[in-house]
This record gives sequence, structure tokens and C-alpha cells, in this order.
Amino acid sequence: MSDKSPPHNNDAEEAVLGSILIGGEMSHLTLDPTDFYMDSMSIMYQSCLNIHNRGAVVDIVTLADDLNR
Repeated sequence: MSDKSPPHNNDAEEAVLGSILIGGEMSHLTLDPTDFYMDSMSIMYQSCLNIHNRGAVVDIVTLADDLNR
């Protein structure tokens, strides 16, 4: 078994989620939650997708509410 992890960049994952929360826009993104290396980032991105698909604005309040559900 290898101790190496796949290539990833935690700062880039955080920047993607940060830009979503600042801009509230996701229609231009073609990412999938499985594209994120960190489970926590994948969960947050999936939550952002859920919010966007409901037609709501993605922001820190709607994200926190969705994650708490």
C-alpha cells in the first residue's frame, strides 16, 4: 500500500468555496463534489449545489442552514 495521496491543493478547494460564498453564483461551475479531496469541502460543495438547485442564493447563512439540516 502506498503512503502517497493523490495530488490536491487545500487552498484551491477553500478558494472555490470562498468564491461561491462571496459571489453566490454557481451556474458557471462544472465541478462535482467528488472533485474535492477533503471530505469537508466535498460536503460543503454538495450543500451549495443543493441550495443552488432549489433556486436560493448561496451564502454563508443558507449554507449553514442547509448543513444543519
